[in-house]
Amino acid sequence: ENVRGRKIIFLKDLIEQFSKLQQRNEDTHFTMKESFKLIMHKKDNVSELEYYCDELVNILLKLSNEHEHKDFEQLRVQNVTAILNLLPRKITAVMEILLTQDLTLQQRLSILTIVGFSARVLSGLEDIGKGFDGLSQASQIDKPFNSFETSQLSNTIDQGSVVWRSRKLGKHNGVRSGHDVAQKTKVNRFNAVAPLYFWPLINGWLNGIELGTFDYLFKSHYINTLAMIFSLSQAHNDIVNMEESMILVLKQASDQNIKLPPGDFP
Repeated sequence: ENVRGRKIIFLKDLIEQFSKLQQRNEDTHFTMKESFKLIMHKKDNVSELEYYCDELVNILLKLSNEHEHKDFEQLRVQNVTAILNLLPRKITAVMEILLTQDLTLQQRLSILTIVGFSARVLSGLEDIGKGFDGLSQASQIDKPFNSFETSQLSNTIDQGSVVWRSRKLGKHNGVRSGHDVAQKTKVNRFNAVAPLYFWPLINGWLNGIELGTFDYLFKSHYINTLAMIFSLSQAHNDIVNMEESMILVLKQASDQNIKLPPGDFP
């Protein structure tokens, strides 16, 4: 039976196809491309997506790129971000996998990219419907903040301590940030789910992260992603508590010689 030859209409069949391909150690690349199209079409039938969401997310996050496709991780991020675009609160399923399950380094890094990219999509700063060209800019692993236009917070390292100077959104200093401009034209759906993004990352850090040889690399990405989420949460009514926790985490990261985000970030 040629599993990939069937046209998939229902998510149940998509999950079954992924399972069969994995059992046979066959390439899932083509199915991942088709999966994104199918998920996007479920905007008119979100109840079906919600029913199968946890199982589908689990499959997508744990797929292995055994056939070494260059765009495999992009497809993974694209698929899961499409799900979160329709069901933002399902970020809890993504966080649970990141923080509790045994994953490869690449899978962990991809999940962090999903967290950051989906937050920007929900904030109205990215449009997933335009495809995936924006990902490399929006969530660059090495320098994820380079594409951001203005800053809301800054930090300096002085003799091992982290000193924060709050500059709450551009409206407080007469500057309109790119974030402000974007919100004039697009609805910000991220604010309602910001705690579901922010607090699991905080708790995950405070509970301890130990990845041996890959510790520094992963923690650097982790801190950058957390800083991005914090910056997108500025309008949330719990921002004061968020800022206190952010300062604590950055202080700990600094003490561990983890590379912190640049002095200014949104």
